[in-house]
Amino acid sequence: MGIMEMPENSSGHNFRDRPMNSFPEAGPVFSTGCGQRRPPLPALAVMVIISAMAAVAGIGLTACGRTPTPEFYLLAPLEKSPDSPAPKGRALSGAPGTKKTASAGIGPVSLPAYLERPQIVSRQADGRLRISEHHKWAGSLKQDMTRTLARNLRILLQNENLHAFPWDRAIPVKYRITVSVDRFDAVPGRTAVLDVRWNLFRRKKLLTSRRAEIRTPVNGHAYPDLIAAHSRAFSALSGEIAEAVSAYARDLRPAGKK
Repeated sequence: MGIMEMPENSSGHNFRDRPMNSFPEAGPVFSTGCGQRRPPLPALAVMVIISAMAAVAGIGLTACGRTPTPEFYLLAPLEKSPDSPAPKGRALSGAPGTKKTASAGIGPVSLPAYLERPQIVSRQADGRLRISEHHKWAGSLKQDMTRTLARNLRILLQNENLHAFPWDRAIPVKYRITVSVDRFDAVPGRTAVLDVRWNLFRRKKLLTSRRAEIRTPVNGHAYPDLIAAHSRAFSALSGEIAEAVSAYARDLRPAGKK
């Protein structure tokens, strides 16, 4: 049998004459997936590839793990028109020869358990509830409802002697308006529903107890559209309460007002 001679490299040296530890260290051998094997990569090249892959993976994990910044909302109260008369409750209380308007406490407002949370709750078309982790009420929804109702009634009744719960015990409150909310949610792009029972008391005596179900259109699918519809529903509720108050508690309005 003949002896096979090793080829010489381009520099003219015969590989056969070189010691084994003089060859460069080879990296892992990769398969192409087609039954062929790629030549070994130098160790430095392998390290560069692994580092690049780790960097790309890190960027992907960072992007996937980023939490959106939550957005916060409040109900929008009625706006007093520039040409409407100023609320006269305080002015009448100090005017000689005129009847002082009475004071009233607005609240408390109670909510069902599904609304006792900071997240905004909406309703899907099939009736299921959706709780958003990224769209929330700015503070307590009960307090926001109470403040909004008190502000609206001050404008509608032209009486500044209306105080949101909890009010100072030193204030001589003659009337109280309490609200129990049964439903307060909306289907995006469809309808917002406000279903409540409200009560009017003169001190401890119940003057009237009424139920109101108000539906307002939601003009869009974004959360600002839902909040705008809820605000319009609360304004409509304020109007119903103001109308009833005018019949049962006339001294909550300034003299001469109906």
